[in-house]
Amino acid sequence: MIFHYPNPLVDNGRSASQIRPCKMKLSFENIGYQVTCVVGYGKERKEAIAVIKKRIMKGEQFDFIYSESLTQPTLLSEKNHLPVYPFVDFSFFSYCKSKGIKTGLFYRDIYWRFDELYEAKSFFHSFIAKIFYYYDLVKYRGLDTIFLPSNEMASHIPILDHSRCVELPPGTSKSDLNQTLSLADDQLINVLYVGGLSDGYPMDVMFEALSQCPYINFTLCTRIEDWQSYKKKNSIPSNVQVVHESGKSLEKLFKNAHICSLFFEPQVWREFAFPYKFFEYLSYDLPVICVNDTPPSRIVNEHRLGWSINYSLSELIALFNSLQKDNSSIVTASRKINEIKEQFSWESRAKFVENRLGKLC
Repeated sequence: MIFHYPNPLVDNGRSASQIRPCKMKLSFENIGYQVTCVVGYGKERKEAIAVIKKRIMKGEQFDFIYSESLTQPTLLSEKNHLPVYPFVDFSFFSYCKSKGIKTGLFYRDIYWRFDELYEAKSFFHSFIAKIFYYYDLVKYRGLDTIFLPSNEMASHIPILDHSRCVELPPGTSKSDLNQTLSLADDQLINVLYVGGLSDGYPMDVMFEALSQCPYINFTLCTRIEDWQSYKKKNSIPSNVQVVHESGKSLEKLFKNAHICSLFFEPQVWREFAFPYKFFEYLSYDLPVICVNDTPPSRIVNEHRLGWSINYSLSELIALFNSLQKDNSSIVTASRKINEIKEQFSWESRAKFVENRLGKLC
C-alpha cells in the first residue's frame, strides 16, 4: 500500500493531528502491509512519487493508497504556506486511480466552516484559505472513499458525495498498565481530564459541581499557558489538582484515575467531533463521563462504557452522588472496556480501511 501525508511525520508528536498519521502508518504495518510512504514537504513527496511510478511501470502492484489530510489546505502545506507544488498530490491520486489502485483519504476536520472556530490573521487570509479548502473538496470528489472522524461530520461538508463518506475515528492503543480497577466503598473517586482549557473548553459547571462534591478528587492536566490564562479570571475548588504532564508521564495520571471526563458545554462542532482523548481513556480501561448527543456518547451508551448526561449542573451532581453511594458501576464499566476495547484499536481501523479499499488477501 501507499501511505500519503503532505507533511513530515512526527514520531513523538503531542497533538492528535501529529499522532494519528503515525498510528495509522504503524497499524498498516502491524496488519501485514508493506507500506511505501509519500510524506514530507512538496520536494520530498514529488521525489517519492517519481520512484513509485517507476515501480508501477515495472509491474509492481499496490493494493490502495491511503492519505491523511492536514488541518490546513493541502496546497498550503509548505513551511511558507505558499502553493509551490499545486499539482503533485492530486495528480498522483488520479494516476493511482488510472492504474486501478483504490484511493482513500481521511478528512481531518471542517472547523474552517465555522467562523467562531477558524482563526485567521485577517479577512483576506481567511478568504484565500477558504478558496483552497474548497479546492481540496473539489479534488476529493475523485477519490473512492472519504474517511471521517464521525458520521455526524458529513452533514457539514459541502460538495462531496456523502455516500462515499465513512466513519474512521481514532483508535485505542495497547497499554502497559493492564490495571484492574477496584474501589473501596468509602474511597474518594479520582476523576481525570487531560486537554485544553481555552474558551472552547469551559470548566465552570464542572468546577461548581466539584465544589459541592468534596468526595471527588479532580485532576486537571492542561498546558501551562492555558492554566495561566484561566486562573487569572477564575477560582477553583480545593479538590482540584492542576498538573502539566504530557507523553509517557501521563501514565501515572491514568494509573491513579477511576473516571475520565469529556463533560463540555454543547457546541455545534462537538456534535461531530470525536476527541482523540476519548479513545486514549479507553486504552487505560477508564470509564468516561460525556454529554448527550455527541459521538462519544453514542459509543458510551451503546456499550455502557461510562455515563452520558445532559450538560447540567444538577445532573452532574446527581451522577457524582450516585457514584459516591455505589461505585460498583465504575468497576463494571472498566471491565467492559477491557473486554471490548480491541474492536476500537488502531489495527482495527487499518483493517477497516483494508476492507474498504484493499484486495483482502
